[in-house]
Amino acid sequence: MYDPWERTPKYQPFLPPLEWYQYPPIEAGAPKPFDQTRLGRLPLFIRQQIIECLCYGSDIMDVTIRREYDRRAPSLNLVRQFGSVLATCRQLRKEALAYLASSTITSCQVLTLPSLPQDIGPHNVQWIQYLQVKTHFFLKTRHEHHFPHTLSFLCEQLPNLMRFELFSYYKTDAVPLPRHEAHDLPTTTRHQQEARALLRFGAFLVLRHPNLDLLIWPCDSGPTYEQNASRTLAYIDVISNNLNTGRGPCAKKLAEGDEQHTIVEVSNLDALASRIEANCMQDRVLSSTKLRRFLWAELPTVNLDELTIPKSSTSSEVEEGT
Repeated sequence: MYDPWERTPKYQPFLPPLEWYQYPPIEAGAPKPFDQTRLGRLPLFIRQQIIECLCYGSDIMDVTIRREYDRRAPSLNLVRQFGSVLATCRQLRKEALAYLASSTITSCQVLTLPSLPQDIGPHNVQWIQYLQVKTHFFLKTRHEHHFPHTLSFLCEQLPNLMRFELFSYYKTDAVPLPRHEAHDLPTTTRHQQEARALLRFGAFLVLRHPNLDLLIWPCDSGPTYEQNASRTLAYIDVISNNLNTGRGPCAKKLAEGDEQHTIVEVSNLDALASRIEANCMQDRVLSSTKLRRFLWAELPTVNLDELTIPKSSTSSEVEEGT
């Protein structure tokens, strides 16, 4: 019978994997400093690529799912299979944790933010750099109460936060929120109400959090002309000025009727390409200073063009009067 562990002249003698941890590494000698090991002598960017391969798995940690289905599971194990990378040595653990923190997206509901330290552990909260939050009815109608509490948590409990996205999903044909709840004018639409809550919250977050500099209205945020669209996604992206959103121009905001044309139906493809390019939307960097000047009821009537500042800006906090 063939023995898979049989010694052959081609291969050096080795131990079966089941016996790897049954014998101490006597032949390895005394432990070496990390910078004298084969891994430690590699350039940092190569080690980061190795860590990326070892920490495989989904990059989104949905805390809401963890709260509902499995509170006992370690939070990081829900998204990454990092094996023994964190147990190798201090330096590799430090580099692996830095990679996990910068590449893991934490997702939750806005009302569950205060319980985030209990859900994933207070130490893990300190590592969060990228946070996605789904908004709630109370944030749109009880802003004077929920804004301060939510802002205080983000600024005090998440010191390493570098990117924050606030999402709002609603039916495309949804009726406006009740006027006695939202304190709005009779002509205010549902999308204006949703955008108002997102933008105003982002304006104060830029003011208060030391790491967040730019308030961005993404190109794919808000209603579109897509046929049979039943739900609309509106969101803001608040980031540090040394990060990149990773989004390019999006062509989903075409003029009405353009979606009827396909590659087969259009004879002049250059004309179609130019029409799509002309209608592409870009991310908009907004002035948080100007946003805070408007009253809650009048903000829905403000055009985004009045709030847009150059994309080369390093901060949404512009000087008064500009």
